[in-house]
Amino acid sequence: MPTVNENLGFAPRETYLQAYAYAFADSGGILDCWVDYEPADPSTGYSGSAWLVHAMVKGVAVIDLLSASTIKDIESEARCSLSQD
Repeated sequence: MPTVNENLGFAPRETYLQAYAYAFADSGGILDCWVDYEPADPSTGYSGSAWLVHAMVKGVAVIDLLSASTIKDIESEARCSLSQD
């Protein structure tokens, strides 16, 4: 079940999504993100993946404002972080 951000009271409808907080290295700003995460499967060589579905700042959806490189960074960091859980 997706985590509800206590400050926003928001959780996406998609119950399969994983919450991930992305911190911008240059500004320290935080994006509340929800990703569709699939863990790695070493038996098949699949390295796992994460796809960004929602990104919000203080309750405002900002996914359409993110650059392709930022989305790629978020997905990569989320995949690495969630694989350690």
